[in-house]
Amino acid sequence: MKKFLKYITIIILIIIILFSIFALGLFLIMNYMKKNSDSQRYYDKGIDIIQNEDYIVVPGAKINLNTSGDYLQHRLDYAYQLYKNKKAPKIIIFFYS
Repeated sequence: MKKFLKYITIIILIIIILFSIFALGLFLIMNYMKKNSDSQRYYDKGIDIIQNEDYIVVPGAKINLNTSGDYLQHRLDYAYQLYKNKKAPKIIIFFYS
């Protein structure tokens, strides 16, 4: 019985060590990708770099009590800025309920 418990303990320790190595590797990869990617979005860089298109597509979000959430409101505001700056003559918005 003692031998069995010893093997179980060793297996559990190996699993913990492997999981720790995996988690550390994942953390290092994510940190590397964050530092080495161009994380600025279009709306952070300014409207001037966006080329003119035929229309602007705004992915919707669920609307509760006839009000839009923060995410949808941000998308709508940015689409309106693009429209106002003549980047596209139409805005297409997809909603679901």
